[in-house]
Amino acid sequence: MLGDTLRKWLVEYARYDYGEANRARLIGLFCGAAACAVFFGGEAVNPPRLKQLLESFRQSPLDSYEWLDLADKALALQPFEALDATTRKHVLDGALTLAETLVTRQVLESLVIATLSVNSSTEPRFPRYQKIHDQLGTLHRNQVRSGKTGRLFGIISAELSPLTMNTRCPACNALLGTRDMVALLSHNGVALHSPGCNKPVFVGLDREKLETAHIPRAFYGYVGPELKE
Repeated sequence: MLGDTLRKWLVEYARYDYGEANRARLIGLFCGAAACAVFFGGEAVNPPRLKQLLESFRQSPLDSYEWLDLADKALALQPFEALDATTRKHVLDGALTLAETLVTRQVLESLVIATLSVNSSTEPRFPRYQKIHDQLGTLHRNQVRSGKTGRLFGIISAELSPLTMNTRCPACNALLGTRDMVALLSHNGVALHSPGCNKPVFVGLDREKLETAHIPRAFYGYVGPELKE
């Protein structure tokens, strides 16, 4: 499958320690290849993982507008000239999916921090994720009232790809169990584990950012590689 081949190509060539000038020269090409990987790869390709890969290669965050601009320009380059106009439009839809992934992770991190942080003085609105916000808030309030401790949610590393029904839920350790659950996580970056523990499961949240916001490690389970010291 072309999408998975492109994904493997990106994983292979983005891992090298390029100098700053070469990173600047190659980032457009890599963004174009990532957009093609998303379009041609379907469920075999994990957009949050590709996003993380591009940011690691660039050694700095990549905002959604910048990403779309880079991908759009890249598709006019020689390596992509075999794409006809219709396919190029569809590939740009893949670029849009990745751009939305950039925004999604930031929004979901803000949701968790706003819901669980003792320092949050405002009540931000998350209309797209209202069900997730409400459930996480309910779980937190119930835990505070009971005086008990335990996991309120789970995080699956973006490096764990592809997700399958046999991937374990980081909130309860049971299997994800259904294709619908896997599809929701792959496309939305978050889902309530149902049927299951009914706790929110997120893909690719930055644990260091949560730690900086004083979200206790005991509040969530994690599946994926451990952070390097």
